[in-house]
Amino acid sequence: MMPFVNTTVSLLRGTSYDTTGDPVDTGEVFLAGIPASLSETSREVQDPSAQTPRTIRTAKAAVPDWAGFLTTDQLLDESTGDRYMVIEVLAPTTLAGPSGVQMLRLRRVTSSST
Repeated sequence: MMPFVNTTVSLLRGTSYDTTGDPVDTGEVFLAGIPASLSETSREVQDPSAQTPRTIRTAKAAVPDWAGFLTTDQLLDESTGDRYMVIEVLAPTTLAGPSGVQMLRLRRVTSSST
């Protein structure tokens, strides 16, 4: 069962090579309009060596498993324009079998807001 859906996302996939031969993400839209539950949290921690507070941000998403996200993909929030790199893909199971949902751990790459 899909958690509360609060946005739609696009799955960005594809690579090409730059002038030095290194692979770079092209960010081509592979699938669009995927219903998702996207959440971001932040917390402040104190760095004991520098005595300055640091903000740790975490982003997670739940998407239908038919979307087929991979750790080499990027996710684009269609409502905000924010782009995320997929760090980890989990497919939780239930006692009845697969849940039909992929849980994604994300890292924000770009932001459209200031």
